[in-house]
Amino acid sequence: MTPLIRRFRDKDGVVTTYLPNGELCSLVGIGSSTLACWTTQGLVRYTSRLNGSRNYAIVDAARLKLMTAEEASALGVYKTPANRLAAQALWYRQTQDDTIKRADYTGEVWDDYDLTFLIEEVEEGRPIEIIAKALGRTYAATSDRITHLRLTGDLPAIEHDEEWLARTRLLLTAEEAATL
Repeated sequence: MTPLIRRFRDKDGVVTTYLPNGELCSLVGIGSSTLACWTTQGLVRYTSRLNGSRNYAIVDAARLKLMTAEEASALGVYKTPANRLAAQALWYRQTQDDTIKRADYTGEVWDDYDLTFLIEEVEEGRPIEIIAKALGRTYAATSDRITHLRLTGDLPAIEHDEEWLARTRLLLTAEEAATL
């Protein structure tokens, strides 16, 4: 499906390319809450359509996505909405508290059975919380072991979509693409 691209010339004569929320988020690889946060901070320009929906500047979102955490911090940019970070922290604490009550093997060494089971379950896409409960381990211990297995190569690394920038550049004008 072809994206609904809109281009507008600003008062300085610069043409900016815009996309609707869902298409921009999918293209750049960010969540709609992140886009809303950046828009609220005034970091991503948008235009409103007659039906009330918005189109967002592709180049603004792409620049923010390319920023490192250090660059964002220096500029006072919050790349993840504060309410999302708070919700994640609360969920993590609750999950850890819940699994620690059920953990039978807290502090015990991981044996071959545990590791084999863990690898199989992760490869099947099971949530960490469910795996932790099945193993009688805490969420944190299970998550840490998965990270360790990824680092040692026993589990494949998480793949990130590195092609988003190339796809983004295809939609931009030559002037916009040159700024990325």
